[in-house]
Order: sequence, then C-alpha cells, then structure tokens
Amino acid sequence: MTAATTGTERAVPPPPPVPDRRLLITGGLSAACVVLFLSLFIASHLTRTGDQRETVHPGDFDRVEVSASGPVTVRAEPGAESVRARWELSWSLFEPRVVQEEDGGTLRLSVSCPGLPGRGCGSAVTLVVPREAAVRVSASGAVQVSGVAGGVEVAGEDGAVEVSDSPGPVWISTRDGSVTGTALTGATDVSTRNGDVALRFAAAPPEVRAATRDGAVDLVLPEPPEGYALHIDRRDGAADVGLASRAGSERTVTVSTRDGPVRVRPAGNS
Repeated sequence: MTAATTGTERAVPPPPPVPDRRLLITGGLSAACVVLFLSLFIASHLTRTGDQRETVHPGDFDRVEVSASGPVTVRAEPGAESVRARWELSWSLFEPRVVQEEDGGTLRLSVSCPGLPGRGCGSAVTLVVPREAAVRVSASGAVQVSGVAGGVEVAGEDGAVEVSDSPGPVWISTRDGSVTGTALTGATDVSTRNGDVALRFAAAPPEVRAATRDGAVDLVLPEPPEGYALHIDRRDGAADVGLASRAGSERTVTVSTRDGPVRVRPAGNS
C-alpha cells in the first residue's frame, strides 16, 4: 500500500503577456511625431526672419489680382507697361515664394507658404499697375488703392480700406474695419461688419450701396438733375439726409446700418 503524499500545492502563475509589437511601434511613432511637432513649433518662433523682394511682370494685363496676409497698397501709374511689386515677407524655417499666374489678360500674384506647424509666413505688398487695369485685392490687413480706373474689388478681413481717385466701379467687402472712398464716380457697393463707411463722389454715380452693422455711414454726392432714389434702413441712430428722394430716378442710393448714424449730403455742403 502506497503512502499518500500530503502538503499544499502552489499554482504556478502564467507567464506575462508578450507585448504587441504593433502597439509598441505605433506608440513610438506617435511619440516621435509629437516631439517633432513641438520642435518645429518652438523653432518657428525662434528663427523668425524677414526680407524684401521686388518682382516685375511685363505684359498687357487688363486685370490684376493680388492676395496677401498683411497690408496691401495699390497705385496706378498712367502709361505703365508692366506690373511692379515690392513684397515684404516674413517666415520661419522655410522661405515662402511669390507665385505668378497668367490667364489671358489676368495676372494673379500671391505668396506660397509651406504648411508647417508654428507661425506661418507673412506677406505685405506695394503694387504699381497700369491705370486702366481692373484690380482685385484679397488681404487680412489694411488696403489702400489709388488711381485705378478699370474697377476695384477688395475682399478684406481686419483693417481699414481706402480707395481714392477711382472712376470705375468699386466693390468692397470687409469684416472689421472702416471703409473710406474719395473722388469716386462709378457704381459703388460697400459692406463692413464693424466700421464706419465714408464715401465722397466726384461725379453722380449710377448706384450706391453702403451697409454696416455697427458703424456710421456718411455719403457726399453731387446732385444730378434727375436726383436719386434714396432707401435708408436703420435701427438705432440719427439720420441727416440733405437730399430729396426721387422715386422715379434710375440712380439709386441704398444705406443700411443697425447701430450708427446716417448722413447723406450734397457735394459742396459738407
């Protein structure tokens, strides 16, 4: 008869699980990407630099379109046979480049910035164009346009817009900033969200539209024999209208503001 073996048997713990190599690789790559992103972000703030650059674009252009992240100044020059641009560029790590595109009689100028983390590149430009050319500006900063006869279009974001001595049609849309126009004669359409609108005309325009949400509107208009059909829409603010409305006139003036005074004056009585 065999004797029974007595005692306490201890369970042997299972071996630890083997780490998933795919998870280790994925985690390592993610950590490396985070480190790289932060390194580029810090370096972009420590290596900020700037430069000026001049470009000349010969050609018989009847339309010039320019886009910049900062202020834009456009000046027309009678008899100019080319478009001249003086760029002020700022960047981190990688230098931006000026992009030129031609499409028939249209010249488009912009700045290409590498898509990297951190501070992007900045661009401001002063442009000289033929007087008869039409101009379109897209900018995040202040815009000044003078002497352009072929028509002016401005799409702005933050900054004042000033247009002067421009007999062609004018269209301006900006988010935050005042709009000022002097020596205008053509159809004019202006809108801003936060800012005053002041327009002075050298000749009777066929149509004027001026709209602001929070700001004053001040118009100075020559009086043609047929007058203007006036449409004033305001919620809060005084209205000082020195022109009589002629309902049957083909010349129209439409003003819209939510919070701000409206003033419409005949030229010579300002």
